[in-house]
Amino acid sequence: MKNRMNFLLKMLPGLACVGLTLVFAGCGEADPFEHVGVSGKVTLNGEPLDGATITFVPTVTGAGAHGQISAGTYKIGRSEGPGPGSYRIEISKNVASGRKIPDPEYPGKMMEETQNLIPPQYNINSDLKVDVKNEAEQVFDFSIETKARGK
Repeated sequence: MKNRMNFLLKMLPGLACVGLTLVFAGCGEADPFEHVGVSGKVTLNGEPLDGATITFVPTVTGAGAHGQISAGTYKIGRSEGPGPGSYRIEISKNVASGRKIPDPEYPGKMMEETQNLIPPQYNINSDLKVDVKNEAEQVFDFSIETKARGK
């Protein structure tokens, strides 16, 4: 009996450590940013855009966000939405080109090449900007053009 008691006393600090580790394992640092739900419509040459992505890129600091555009609409809920602040908007639609190219991450392997159907002025070189307020869900609509308008 005395041996068991000594054994338990020796194990107690280790068991306490394991117990505390399990208790705090899921308690990482909380997200320091506030979030706002956003939604809206996106048209391409006057038609609803489908199968694309919209990204809210903070211009200074804040929580960025992205979502899918389907049938011309997007909705990013509050828990995943951007924080209050100024954002540059990127809209992209990547499709397979039909060509295989070398995979930069896996030398000797090939991967499907993709191309963005949306012009750079609406994604990598975007000048689309919005100011997200610290309010309830906000709506931001975008109309993008890839064709020159007829006269």
